[in-house]
Amino acid sequence: MLDHRLAGIEASMEAAIADPARLAAVERTGLLDSPPEESFDRLTRLAAKLTGAPATFVTLVARDRDFYKSQCGFGEPLATSRELGGRTFCRWSSTTPPRRLSMRRCPRCAVWACARTSAFP
Repeated sequence: MLDHRLAGIEASMEAAIADPARLAAVERTGLLDSPPEESFDRLTRLAAKLTGAPATFVTLVARDRDFYKSQCGFGEPLATSRELGGRTFCRWSSTTPPRRLSMRRCPRCAVWACARTSAFP
């Protein structure tokens, strides 16, 4: 039963990610694959300071990857590559109603590389 529900969630998530209008809006921002900018970096540092979060970031979710316009607290190689493909928290959270959760305790999130880092309790 759970596998069937997860398959439905995955299909719904992928359809939302692939939505042509959403992808066009991401492209129109002009931010995808753009260089780092101090104004965005100030925001992520401020967010980390105000929330006490070990990692903060501004992400654009493209069709096949997440592009990190800005980040604070990422380790290497993600800090340099500024992109991550596959199943990611950003892909899931951009298509799921907001809720507070512990990524390490959520079976749905456990498959994501970022959930296995020290950045998320």
